[in-house]
Amino acid sequence: MPPLIFLDEPYAGVDVIARHKIFEAINNMKTNSGSTFLLSSHDMEECEYSCDRIAIMKSGQIRCLGTLQHLREKFGQGYHFEFKL
Repeated sequence: MPPLIFLDEPYAGVDVIARHKIFEAINNMKTNSGSTFLLSSHDMEECEYSCDRIAIMKSGQIRCLGTLQHLREKFGQGYHFEFKL
């Protein structure tokens, strides 16, 4: 297994059953491979379930990096995050 694995929108365009299978496969690989995973997503819920740390980018720059708990403490709950690429 390579030391770094990039996943670009791994849940995009799939149904709920496939999404769950992909989630299980990613978590299994994360647990057993020793590799670092970099996942890009526009969906914070996907990030919440799949990521240990989250980076928020704006204009190509990382604006915030931390755990989901850190982001909630910093920005509060109930806010809408808008992402532009």
